[in-house]
Amino acid sequence: MLADDAIAARARVALEHNLWSLWGCFGRGHDCRSYEDGGVHWFDTPIPERPYNGAYRCDPDAGTGAIERLVRHYAARGVPFTWIVHPSAAEAGLEAHLLRAGFTLSARFHGMYRRLANLPVPPAIPADVTLREVCDAEARRAFHALVAFRWGLPASSAARLPAVTSACQLGASGSATRCWLAWRGGRAVAKVVLHTHDHVAGLYGVVTLPEARGLGLARALTLCALAEARRHGCTMSVLHSSAMARAMYLAMGYQEGAGFSFFASPET
Repeated sequence: MLADDAIAARARVALEHNLWSLWGCFGRGHDCRSYEDGGVHWFDTPIPERPYNGAYRCDPDAGTGAIERLVRHYAARGVPFTWIVHPSAAEAGLEAHLLRAGFTLSARFHGMYRRLANLPVPPAIPADVTLREVCDAEARRAFHALVAFRWGLPASSAARLPAVTSACQLGASGSATRCWLAWRGGRAVAKVVLHTHDHVAGLYGVVTLPEARGLGLARALTLCALAEARRHGCTMSVLHSSAMARAMYLAMGYQEGAGFSFFASPET
């Protein structure tokens, strides 16, 4: 196998394992539950909106009975849920099974990767913008406000985010999950989440408020997180990009990997 092929094969594994590691945290938060049954891993949280309940990992040999079990489970709770189809599950035909069961495709994401050697030079950003890691209660509140904005959560669900994300231990020394915010005028206007697993740096939750877009903040935050990951021994980065952000990541040296899909459950 050529060296580039070996890197691409490693990246495919890393894309899946990093996502499983991060999304598995949701089932370990306060008032949350994590399950593994029939080759499927899923979680419950007290937030009734997507994507805060659902399946994030499915073994290739999991049968259609697993889909029926989850549909019944969430119908009993009366909440919608999300099913993430990762590459190995897609190859086993999971998408077709979900469509037959009444699920709908809600989004596709480009799995991408790059080695952490020779990172690009960070862009110039406005002088009144500062980039800071989430390390205290004020920053965590700002982080959760941006998360609520990203998913359009009502105030009642936004109030539950600190409990649901508690297993991520944002701001704790040695945590595998870290976050950086861009601040302007005393307000957090953009964020990026870094999750490390097996010396791979996964990027998630890149969000910029509308009034701060076009300032290079997403790129600056991403490169800030990657430099820190490299300093702590990571050698590769992976991410799951929307179609809109794909060009930015290609320009930063990322390569196309395997894709991911989000499916929405049938109406409850």
